[in-house]
Amino acid sequence: MIFFEALGQYTFLQHALVTALAIGIVSGMLGCFIILRGLSLMGDAISHAVLPGVALSYIFGISYFWGALCFGIVASFLISSISSQSVIKQDTAIGITFSSFLALGVILIGVSNSSTDLFHVLFGNILAVTKQEMWQTIGIAILVVGVLVVCYRPLFLTSFDPMMAKASGIKVQWFHYLLMLLLTIVSITAMQSVGTMLVVSLLITPAATAFLFSKRLHYMLALAAFFGASASFFGLWIGYIYNLSAGSSIVLFAAAQFVFAFVFSPKHQLKQVKIWRSVGVISAVIGLGSLLFFQTATPKNDKLSVVVTNSILYDLVQQVGQDHVQVHSLVPVGKNPHEHEPLPEDIVKVSEADVVVYNGLNLEAGSDGWFQKLMETTHKQADQDYFAASRTVEPLYIEGSLEQTEAQLDPHAWLALENGQKYITEIARILSQKDPDHQNEYEQNAKQYNQKLQTLDDEIRQQIAQIPEENRLIVTSEGAFQYFSKAYEIPFAYIWPINTEQEGTPQQVKDLVDRLIDSPVPVVFVETSVSRKPMESIARQTDKPIYSELFTDSIAKPGETGDSYYAMMEWNLTKIAQGLIQKK
Repeated sequence: MIFFEALGQYTFLQHALVTALAIGIVSGMLGCFIILRGLSLMGDAISHAVLPGVALSYIFGISYFWGALCFGIVASFLISSISSQSVIKQDTAIGITFSSFLALGVILIGVSNSSTDLFHVLFGNILAVTKQEMWQTIGIAILVVGVLVVCYRPLFLTSFDPMMAKASGIKVQWFHYLLMLLLTIVSITAMQSVGTMLVVSLLITPAATAFLFSKRLHYMLALAAFFGASASFFGLWIGYIYNLSAGSSIVLFAAAQFVFAFVFSPKHQLKQVKIWRSVGVISAVIGLGSLLFFQTATPKNDKLSVVVTNSILYDLVQQVGQDHVQVHSLVPVGKNPHEHEPLPEDIVKVSEADVVVYNGLNLEAGSDGWFQKLMETTHKQADQDYFAASRTVEPLYIEGSLEQTEAQLDPHAWLALENGQKYITEIARILSQKDPDHQNEYEQNAKQYNQKLQTLDDEIRQQIAQIPEENRLIVTSEGAFQYFSKAYEIPFAYIWPINTEQEGTPQQVKDLVDRLIDSPVPVVFVETSVSRKPMESIARQTDKPIYSELFTDSIAKPGETGDSYYAMMEWNLTKIAQGLIQKK
């Protein structure tokens, strides 16, 4: 079977499976105490409240575990203190605390003006777990399970009858805080598999499923561990076979287990239960049958296998390599390359690739981002297995950056045709290094394509020369046109400097409106990869219509206008020139 063959072949899948099993077991066991104490929302609150700690950890370049741990402990302490020392009920304290911490995290992400990879904090990526993270998870799981076993009796008593436990001399509040500490640690550990948005599911669903089958806590703990482990295993299996998000697949399988238990458990016998059982058994057989028998392998060929990180590089590599390469893009057309969750197929493709080409300049979220983790997971070496297409480009930094660090690099170098030609030349060098038998063809293809780009550049410069001096300002949502601005001597303005989780603060909107109200520039533009609403608001307030959409982070879908690098640049340059030539 494909899954088990892959399991024996790919270390990333082995690490993912072991990590998922460890998280599933410990989450299920800890979840039993959480739901018995009516603290299900506490797990949700802590998993969201750690976001400021994660953001600060990324900003200061330390492990997110420690930042998240600090904020998780603070959040649990605040919730417990507010509910125990005031008339405010616990659910209200949870709502206030977790929403406030979540908002703080969003603000910290926004003010950093960086494309820092925080996407996986929200949604996780079990397939990118490293060996070190796997052992860390195992260690934490053993520690938490050990504490639960050693403290089983006082946790049991304080969960079912806290008054009796207090009368017996047990420090009820102490064990409450111990449980909150364990919950924080497990929540942070589970981030790497399912992320903060879904971690509460692993903490609650397996335990709730076990609760439907058993009234005794020790049986419930064993069942919860089993359901958590099985959800992790089969969720990862389904995610791999059908090329789906592994974290989401794990959560959905856990939910399916709960539905099955709700229908068939002794505590919830329903009318017509025999019919439901028959339907369930048949569905399970069909589902498992599809997993076992409808698996296909990717056919091999003699072409150079190239993996790229986005659709623009996909087209450039295809133009240079043509019939001698087989190219796979990690980020689909139209998607934001700053934030990407590699799917199982992506990791397999990278593992088997002859060469990987990425943009660099922090587009793929830098040295701590998803791409670098993917390279570590698949054991690829820099400048040997993977290469930056932007190697020869003179980098620019995000406008307004106080420090010229990696996190402040402006990645949008391709938006100037002179840099696009450098990309082409570099790609030809990379392909020639990996496939010297076809070096002459790669170099000839690159030369012809660069001549085509140069002709376009010359034509557009003639159009740009006709733009009145007072109209020379390109206004977009994101400050992505810095390289364009430098190449064609057209100043640029924007709402936010780079795409992050926060798209435009009140001050950013105000500053742009103030700048445009008295400006003679006739129109504004909006990118295809962002929401139109912020720019539509700017257009209404300044009486400057949106003239056209522009391509920035992706080419268009095949068959549509802008479906290649040449086509997208021709569209951008033409629309900008035509729009700015107009009289207001």
